[in-house]
Amino acid sequence: MLESLKEYLILLLGLLIAWLGFRWRKQSRTSPKIIRDELSKSDYKGLVDFVICQSKHETGNFKSFLAKEKNALFGMGVPIYRKSYRVGEYTANNGEVFSVYSSKEDSVRDYIEWLKYTRFPTKVDSIEDFAEEIQNRNYATDPDYEKKLIKICS
Repeated sequence: MLESLKEYLILLLGLLIAWLGFRWRKQSRTSPKIIRDELSKSDYKGLVDFVICQSKHETGNFKSFLAKEKNALFGMGVPIYRKSYRVGEYTANNGEVFSVYSSKEDSVRDYIEWLKYTRFPTKVDSIEDFAEEIQNRNYATDPDYEKKLIKICS
């Protein structure tokens, strides 16, 4: 009976190690991988490289406080009329209000909802076209946003 108990405990320990390993692996996905995975499930899969580039711009290469602490990969404001995955708000020192997410995946899903809401084209041919479409939809208040996006993505 003692041998059976040992085998049972070893099996439980193995399952626990496997579970912890899976959780660690799942949590360690990079932001670009998360963006790629979420966009690949949508009509906007052709925009992956442009969207990753935009997120790099918005988050300072995924190092910003909002990206790390608030799971906000796009600096999204707080929507009024469209569906949103946000779970809260964060007000910056300058008074600007940003959406907060329970996960980076939800941040990408919210961005996809914005793309749908604004009827963003599912295909664009260049970063210049993408940046122009972003600017036309008033994504950012910075008048040089389009130029900055093109520069960082080129």
